[in-house]
Amino acid sequence: MRPHDPVKQLFDRVFERHPRQDVSPNDATVVARQWVPLVDIKEEPHRFIFYVDAPGIDLKTVDVHMERGVLTIKGERKTESQESRDSFMRIERRHGTFHRRFALPSSADPHNMTVTAHHGILYVIVRKRPPSASRQIRMDEVGTHAYGRSEGDPIKPLWRPA
Repeated sequence: MRPHDPVKQLFDRVFERHPRQDVSPNDATVVARQWVPLVDIKEEPHRFIFYVDAPGIDLKTVDVHMERGVLTIKGERKTESQESRDSFMRIERRHGTFHRRFALPSSADPHNMTVTAHHGILYVIVRKRPPSASRQIRMDEVGTHAYGRSEGDPIKPLWRPA
């Protein structure tokens, strides 16, 4: 394929091809779009761990929160100043904002999360809630103990067996 093939650029945009795939030294195409960091998710007995490939991200720009069972990770990787960008012959690393969302099971605790970074990897740890004990409800017959009331109580049950 030619280096500036518009069909190749279209396919790259449509299928969100990772920038390092099929890059040759002669390929001068650069597709401008927001970047999306790759994420690995691991479930352990007491927590979920998200490994986010995010080199060059300042933790101050990262927002992690969970609402209605959906974990949202947002951030930004800033580009170099315009003066230093002018001296580049080729730019393959993506810059800009990113936004990832992940649905989690009800065992995930939205109030027990930590975020750290080490060697370009953002670690988002979501702890699980302790398993809830099941509760057995005793069924009383309609009458003396129904609704927790005594037999002389003026409130009567709405339904009685025939």
